[in-house]
Amino acid sequence: MLIGANGEKIGLLPLKEALDSAKDATLDLVQVSPLDTMPVVCKLLDYGKHLFDKKKSISSSKVKAKRNT
Repeated sequence: MLIGANGEKIGLLPLKEALDSAKDATLDLVQVSPLDTMPVVCKLLDYGKHLFDKKKSISSSKVKAKRNT
């Protein structure tokens, strides 16, 4: 199952087509479901931006926690 960058369900695609979709959109194909689920769920997203946003939110929550003590 492939989920697009905007959250829309694209559907079941072969791996090659999913990789081609990611390449065409200049995004990464990221598996979001556990390994043992069927069908495997993948999402098109900018993984570098995802990591940056995650790191940013963790650091901002640490700052908030320090201010509250």
